[in-house]
Amino acid sequence: MVEVYPNPAAGEFICKYELDQNLMVGISIYSLDGRTVLSIPYEDKQAGMYSIPVHNIPAGMYFATVNINGKIYTTKLISTSTK
Repeated sequence: MVEVYPNPAAGEFICKYELDQNLMVGISIYSLDGRTVLSIPYEDKQAGMYSIPVHNIPAGMYFATVNINGKIYTTKLISTSTK
């Protein structure tokens, strides 16, 4: 349901997800020390396919969380550098 690619990447990722019905969705990326690097507010989304580009993530390891109607999907991200 949720895919983040490429991984590892040079500072740019795509977060892709598909909804089969209207649901609430929020996306966050956190550094290992818990700092929020990106936050897309929890909001109502229409059914469909979404691809969210994520740019300028400094080199390091991160966790991306996608909250779809209260169900949390977490993926580890590795950024090798920024472009």
